[in-house]
Amino acid sequence: MNGIEIPLKAKSFSAIYLSAVGTMLLLAVGLSRIGFQYQAGCADTLENASVIFRNIGIVALILLGLNFFKNFNKNLDKLGLTSWALCRYLLIYAFVPETVNKLMGIHYKYSFFLANERILDVDPRNLIWQSYATSDNLELLIGIAQLLIILMLIFRRTSLIGALLLLPVMLTNMSLAVAFKSCSLLYYATLFSYNIGIIFYQLPSIINWVRRQSFPKVIDFNKKEYELFSGSMNLIKIMVVIGFMTMYLTSVNRYGNFYGYFKDHPLVGIWKVDSLCTQTSSFPTFEKLILDKSIEGEVEVADSTVKFRYLVDTLYNQIELYHFHDYKQLDLKGKYKLIDSNTVEYIGRNQKDSLSFRMKKIPTSLEKLNTKKGILFD
Repeated sequence: MNGIEIPLKAKSFSAIYLSAVGTMLLLAVGLSRIGFQYQAGCADTLENASVIFRNIGIVALILLGLNFFKNFNKNLDKLGLTSWALCRYLLIYAFVPETVNKLMGIHYKYSFFLANERILDVDPRNLIWQSYATSDNLELLIGIAQLLIILMLIFRRTSLIGALLLLPVMLTNMSLAVAFKSCSLLYYATLFSYNIGIIFYQLPSIINWVRRQSFPKVIDFNKKEYELFSGSMNLIKIMVVIGFMTMYLTSVNRYGNFYGYFKDHPLVGIWKVDSLCTQTSSFPTFEKLILDKSIEGEVEVADSTVKFRYLVDTLYNQIELYHFHDYKQLDLKGKYKLIDSNTVEYIGRNQKDSLSFRMKKIPTSLEKLNTKKGILFD
């Protein structure tokens, strides 16, 4: 294999076949983007994604056709090695421009347009990009890390280490692309497929290496006693980890239930207050109510915000607002009525005085993103 040592136990037809087929199928995802004219608008449409599945099917049929050749075993072995090398070099080719830009400090460009916008109106993807751009040192460190990974991918003996180090980064990018329905989803899928292809081809070696791991004995047991001790310790370790996770989960649930982190209701969001009517002459003029997914909230009064706490009973449509930091005299109790999904009417009392107002929901950038059409998964 000229530098790629696959252990003898792993040199079976099934291992070679799975390696070759797996890497070639993953490679097809990336090659599908070459020589294809995308549809207008967002590149990651279902029409464009269907081309990838078509190319994967073509590659799969070609690989299955190799079974009819006389030396199909050797052909698959060579095909797997070729696809593994292509995955490495195509990944390097994709990373070099980004790495150079990050080392030069021009990849994450700080946008003063975004800095001037309210965070409410900033697209979540742009918000993440802007956070990276606030630190030149962070961009330089990311560029150096990518440069080291590129150097590892160049050499065959260190390519697996580079691919494994890159895997969590790829998973993070894929997760962000899926969560925010990014138009770069196919691009990240392409890089992810290259990275998995590098790891998948050397999977037989990884499995064999894990099986051959041995450690010095802390306690001198005979073989049978050591196997029993080792099995018992493995079971105890699993039980300890599960117990610790259960204990922490119980603590999180108790804390979350107290502060209402797990309670969702239709009043969560940012609301503009209209038609405020009250019998209290000194009642502050509410401009906005911000109800977080907890018991915490904020009210905007004359360009300043005041924190408070609130409770919502969705069964009887009741709401209580209390513990205003700067307005100790406020204690609001009443009922709310959903006019529609974006309009709420409140009728209640502040202490003994009657109070009523209407609220219009202000859509956030994430809600606007979810309502966009023509994006993948919509």
